[in-house]
Amino acid sequence: IGFFDENMQKSLSQLIFNLFLPAIIFNNVLKTAMSGAIATLWILPLFAILQVGVGYLLGFMARALSGYKGVEGKTIVASVAHCNGSNLALVFVDAVARTHPALIAAA
Repeated sequence: IGFFDENMQKSLSQLIFNLFLPAIIFNNVLKTAMSGAIATLWILPLFAILQVGVGYLLGFMARALSGYKGVEGKTIVASVAHCNGSNLALVFVDAVARTHPALIAAA
């Protein structure tokens, strides 16, 4: 529409990404922690870290087997380590919904 010029759009985007989005996430995590849900759901982040860790090791093995180095090798490691990271949240939501349906209903 032309309301903001390109430089203003870039600055606004960086402000949202670097300040407001982390603040919203921190606020939601803090609310969850204060509600006591963290005590029952502590294992979920552990599994996420475990999945990425195993993926990272498999990525190094794939890089070694492929023979790529530099940027290509790093891309292989990152792709294997985070292969299905976006779908991992769906597994967690399903687990929470099955074990703690009151948490899902409150959201």
